[in-house]
Amino acid sequence: MGGCGAADRLVGQCAQGCLTDGALADGNGCPAAMCRESLPKTEGDPCQAAADCLPTLATWSATAVENPHLACDVGSHTCVAADPPVVAGWLQACSADLIGPMMDGQTYGFDTAVPDPGCGEGWCAVYREVGATCVANACTRPCTGDHQCPAGATCVGVIPGGCIRAVRAYCKPGGPASVGFTCR
Repeated sequence: MGGCGAADRLVGQCAQGCLTDGALADGNGCPAAMCRESLPKTEGDPCQAAADCLPTLATWSATAVENPHLACDVGSHTCVAADPPVVAGWLQACSADLIGPMMDGQTYGFDTAVPDPGCGEGWCAVYREVGATCVANACTRPCTGDHQCPAGATCVGVIPGGCIRAVRAYCKPGGPASVGFTCR
């Protein structure tokens, strides 16, 4: 394990060393982002165990999200493509008794996840534009990285290195800049 940061200011400890000797945090507030183990992994990278193939990093455009999922092939010791995780109730409508109160007198927009016992994994993603007459919503799951989200989804609220920037990080269909689920 090695320390990262300037000689006079240690800002993080890394199991596999720093990306660059003397590196400083890049302004994202996540010291772990300076660690070699935080580099996104790709198919063909060397591995000894499943954790060596994490994290993966989704990319997106206006029309598509590419979310690689990897596993460690212990025979070849390389990261290989894997099936995406299954999220119970993924994209099903959230509880009506939850969404109704969100519209009562609301004049502001929001994009977050809230607890919902009616969803298979207990969470509901909600999005509302300012002035909208409904709340886009769908069942989701909390996450710590894109690898925990289904195909076509990203883990919003997390930055590379696994640091959570938002109150709650969750899988969002369609990528961070789009709604990706239905207004109900």
